[in-house]
Amino acid sequence: MLKLRRRTAQEPTVPPGADFAYEVAAARLDDQLGSLADLDRKLGVVIAIAGALLAALAQFANTRVGGESPLWVRAAAGLPAVLSLLLGFWGFFVRKFQFAPDPRRLSEYVAESAESMRWTALPAVLKTLEDNHRRLRPKRWLLNGALVAAGLAVIAESTVILFRLV
Repeated sequence: MLKLRRRTAQEPTVPPGADFAYEVAAARLDDQLGSLADLDRKLGVVIAIAGALLAALAQFANTRVGGESPLWVRAAAGLPAVLSLLLGFWGFFVRKFQFAPDPRRLSEYVAESAESMRWTALPAVLKTLEDNHRRLRPKRWLLNGALVAAGLAVIAESTVILFRLV
């Protein structure tokens, strides 16, 4: 059951710029959540590339030419792809992001004006922006690490294949 806050005789004073501040903060939060979705898409691509590299290396190892390579060479070529895959999955599962304002909490203020509700929700939106920003940084680092590892995997596997074919 919803608990409605009773309107006091004196509604809180809302500064003139409160609506603008809320709109800017809410737009920034939308951008932040959009960049989160973009990072997840990019991590999905990196995971697919790393999986394809591992499949290609496994297929090459089953050929006559690839099977003649020492095991340590094949392992060294596959290690960056495995690392890329692990970093990609780790980054993809970093999902402790917050959304604000909480609709249930705002529903307690339905008796107040929209401006007053925005003013009440602004601190929660600003705190959410700060919390999400701290959590986005590791996700970006994991994406960059996965990309570097995938690049190294391409170079390592290409080198092994080229030297075995020559």
